[in-house]
Amino acid sequence: MGIKLFSKKIYDSEIKKNKSFILMMTATIIFMYGIISIYYNENIYPNVREFKQISYRDQAHNLVEFEYPVEGLMRTNLFFILAVATAVVILCTFKYIREKSKNIACIMYSGGGYREAFKFLVYTSLKSFSIATILGVLIGILISPINNFIIYKIVQNEGSLFTFNLEGFLNVLLFIIIQFSTIVKINFGYIYRKDVMGLINIDGAKTLDDKRVIKIPNIIYIILYVLPLFYMLTFPDYKDAGKISLVLSIISMLVLHGFIKYGLDGIYRSLKKRKFMYKGTRILYISNSVKTIKESYVYILLLMLTMLSAAYTMLGVLDFTGMKEIILICIMGSSIVISLSVGYKFIVEAREIESRAKQIRLLGFSNESILSCVTKEIILTFTLTNIIPLMILASTIYIFTISGLLSFKFGASLILSILIPSNVIGVICSFLCKNKISDNLEIYDKKN
Repeated sequence: MGIKLFSKKIYDSEIKKNKSFILMMTATIIFMYGIISIYYNENIYPNVREFKQISYRDQAHNLVEFEYPVEGLMRTNLFFILAVATAVVILCTFKYIREKSKNIACIMYSGGGYREAFKFLVYTSLKSFSIATILGVLIGILISPINNFIIYKIVQNEGSLFTFNLEGFLNVLLFIIIQFSTIVKINFGYIYRKDVMGLINIDGAKTLDDKRVIKIPNIIYIILYVLPLFYMLTFPDYKDAGKISLVLSIISMLVLHGFIKYGLDGIYRSLKKRKFMYKGTRILYISNSVKTIKESYVYILLLMLTMLSAAYTMLGVLDFTGMKEIILICIMGSSIVISLSVGYKFIVEAREIESRAKQIRLLGFSNESILSCVTKEIILTFTLTNIIPLMILASTIYIFTISGLLSFKFGASLILSILIPSNVIGVICSFLCKNKISDNLEIYDKKN
C-alpha cells in the first residue's frame, strides 16, 4: 500500500475528527473574509477621513498634532485581528496533527522515513484546510451582502450590497497563503522533532515543571496583573485616564504568563486549604480546570491582545459614526473564533478527559457525579478563559466610561460581546463532551 492510499484510508476512517478541524478552520476563514471585506469597504468610512492625534511636544513644549486617516487606524486594528486568527490556526493545526501521532509512528515503525510521514501529514492536514478554505470563502461571499447591509445601518451610510475591493481580496488570499505555508512548516517541524517512541507516548502525562532560574514571588505576578483594577478604584475621570489605563493593561498582558502559571497556582493552593473545596467532586473539577488554564494561557493572551488593540483603536475613532460599533463586531467575532478554538481543544483532548472520568469512577463516584464533574470543569475553564482578561478590559471600559469617552450602555455591550459567545460555545462543548463520555462510561461499565 502506497503512502497516498494509506493516507486516504486513514483520513476516511477519522472523518469525525477531520470534520471538527474543518469546522474550526471554516469558521476562522469566514470570520476573516467578513472582517477584511468590512474594513476594505470604502462606503463605511466617513466623508471627513482625518482625525487629529497628539504626537509629541516640541522644544517649546507646544503640542504637535498630525493627521491620520481613520481607515488607516482601523486597518492597523485589522493587522492584530489577522495575527490572532493566524495564531488560532497554528494552535488548532498543532492539536490536529498531534492526533495523528500514532499513525505517523506506524509509518515510521513500518520502515517509512521522515519523507513518507511528512507526505501523510501534508495530505491529511492540507486536504482538510483546502476544504475549509473553499467552504469559508464561498460562505463569506454569500453572506457578504448581509454583512454590508448591517454595517451600512450601523454607520448610517448607503452603498452597494455587492462590493469588491482588489486590495481586500488580495489580503484574503495572502491570509490563506500564510495559513497554508504555516501548516506545511508545522508538519515538517513536528515530524523532525519527534522520534517513534515520542509519537507513541504522545498521550503521556504532561508536566509543567517550574524551570525558572530567578523565582519571583507569586504575589508580585498577582499585583502587577491587577494594576488596572487598582487604578480603576481611584476613580480617574481626567482626560488622559484612558491612555494610562491602556498602559497598565499592557503591563498586565506582559505578566499574563507568570500570573496564570504561578499566580493562579498560588491562589489554587490557598483555596485547597478551605473546607468547601472538598464537597463532592469540587476539588477534582477545579484542579483539572486550573491545569487546563495553565496549559492554555495562549488563548487568553490572544483574547487580551484583541481587546487591547481594539480599545486603542477605539480611542482614535470615537468621533466617527459607527466606527466603534464595527470594532465591537470585531471583538465579538474574535471571541467566537478563540472560544471555538478552546472548544476544539476540548474535543481533541476528550480522550484525556475520559481517562480522568474513569479514574474518578474507580473512586466510587456514580456516572451522574462524573458527568456533572466533567460539565463543571469545561464551563469553569471557559469562564476563567474569559474572566481573567475581562477583569482588565472591564477596568479599562469603566475608566473610559467615567472619563466620558464611552457610554455605560456601549461599555456593557463590549463585555457582553465577549461573554455571550464564549458561554454559548462552552455549554455546547460541555454537552458534546458529556454525551461522548456518557456513552463510553456505559460501555466501560458493561465490560467490567
